[in-house]
Amino acid sequence: MTTTEQDAAVVTDAAIPRWLWIAVATGIAVTWTFDLMTPLGVAGGAPYVLVVLLGLWTRSQGFVWSLAGVCLLLNLLGMAYSEPGLGKKSTWSTAP
Repeated sequence: MTTTEQDAAVVTDAAIPRWLWIAVATGIAVTWTFDLMTPLGVAGGAPYVLVVLLGLWTRSQGFVWSLAGVCLLLNLLGMAYSEPGLGKKSTWSTAP
């Protein structure tokens, strides 16, 4: 096998370090909790981007796409189960 073929080889789950699995699971759990605690209109699902970017560490496209799909699903569920939005009275959640 040439080096080009080795570089193009699919990374298996066994090649993904244990610390990365723990970091991804923790990031998803913390973001999901934060997303459910914030009302609609606050970008509570934005930290999911960090979880997906953390998945890039593996260089496995399948792992990154799987993370993106899970984060998208949890983001949509967070929108469905979060408290009602901030309302028309306030434009920004940080504005007085």
